[in-house]
Parts: sequence; C-alpha cells; structure tokens
Amino acid sequence: MKTAFIIHGFNGDTTYTFGPWLKKFLEEKGFFVLIILFIVTMTM
Repeated sequence: MKTAFIIHGFNGDTTYTFGPWLKKFLEEKGFFVLIILFIVTMTM
C-alpha cells in the first residue's frame, strides 16, 4: 500500500480547504493518507 503524508503548518487548517478533497482523491488511488497539522502558537 502506498502512503501519503500531507503536512500543513504555521496556523493553517486544511479542514475547510483542500484537505478533505485531497485525502479522498488519494484514497481512491489506493493511498493510505495521514494529514498532519502543525499549530504554532506564539506567546510574549
């Protein structure tokens, strides 16, 4: 099985953009898809 890692970060969120569409597209092509979100918080 092929694996795809989609890594998105810097306070971005793929939940409402390309994430669900890309995950479904790749799964239909036989990929196992893992979406990783990096949430960066800055405090002063």
